[in-house]
Amino acid sequence: MDRRAFLAGSSALAVGATAGCLGWTGAPARSTTESLAVEGDEPTLEPGDSATLVVRTTAIRRCQFTAYCHETAGVELRLNDARLDPEPTAGVMDSYPQIWTWKRRRDVTVTVPVDVAPDASPGQCEYGVAAAGGDDEEVEESFTITVTDG
Repeated sequence: MDRRAFLAGSSALAVGATAGCLGWTGAPARSTTESLAVEGDEPTLEPGDSATLVVRTTAIRRCQFTAYCHETAGVELRLNDARLDPEPTAGVMDSYPQIWTWKRRRDVTVTVPVDVAPDASPGQCEYGVAAAGGDDEEVEESFTITVTDG
């Protein structure tokens, strides 16, 4: 057997085996699915209650709250206190509400505190979340927060 051919084959085999052992697959870090989706909590609260909304997104690169109960007296989504996991990697656009961006498609969980004033009237308010996976792919979903009479 030609020594060069043997060494070339051995080197390729060693690199391939080592890459597999190190967990490298050659694929970029990203969402495990390509289907863009947004799911959000729809809590029922009483006057004086506080809670944390959880919004789960799949395969996104950008996310923003588009409606946030600002027209409903006594219900406050504290968007400035939102927590994102993972944190944005491509930046946060300075707007209200903020627009969060990632370099690659990610599955992201957003948690947002919500407070209901002690004198809030019973009713419902809606919050919306828009997410984009790319330039031509966007989804917007709406969710309801219900305030009971206690």
